[in-house]
Amino acid sequence: MPSPTIINRRVREYGGKLKQFPPDCVADTEADAVIPDGTKCYSQDDDRSYHSIQATLGEDTADKSRSLLDLSVNGDWNKTAAELDDMGAVTDDATVVSDGDRGIVTAFTDESHDHQLDLVHVGRTLDYYLWDDGVFPINQRNEIVSEVIGEVFHLENSVAKHRPNEEFAAIRERIAQTTDRIEKTAWQLDQYGAETAAGYLYA
Repeated sequence: MPSPTIINRRVREYGGKLKQFPPDCVADTEADAVIPDGTKCYSQDDDRSYHSIQATLGEDTADKSRSLLDLSVNGDWNKTAAELDDMGAVTDDATVVSDGDRGIVTAFTDESHDHQLDLVHVGRTLDYYLWDDGVFPINQRNEIVSEVIGEVFHLENSVAKHRPNEEFAAIRERIAQTTDRIEKTAWQLDQYGAETAAGYLYA
């Protein structure tokens, strides 16, 4: 395992090169799905306790290919979104897929770009809201999250099954069933007083 000093040196050495790579390669890629995400790591600098590492992927859903659109440290999501737009890296009606980070959602979505919460964060976010509501013990929270996640992934599998054959009626039916079941769960949570979790599922 390399030492922290070596890791730091390599990050500084290659960071600049990585930052220059996307602008040279993503112009006019016209990705129809944008996947931005960020994570935090502890800082050794005196003026800040952590650094924010931000990456944005683009996906061409027809080709099922992904490419790195942007990589930055302590960047501004609004600036990133504007630069990608200026470069023509995404289509005008691209879908933005991310967690619920308000900075990401606000920066990348507008009247033409819709936002979709990625499936991984559906369960995590619901679990947090259930915990925050303080109504259910952990075993019941786990059951509720598992039920909702099961519905979501059932829908994903249904889309994967029917879309290649353009069986859109079957997909619409599965969407309606999933929506009805999740709204029923939301109503039940609301009756028990878990209002934050219920509002999240209704949204």
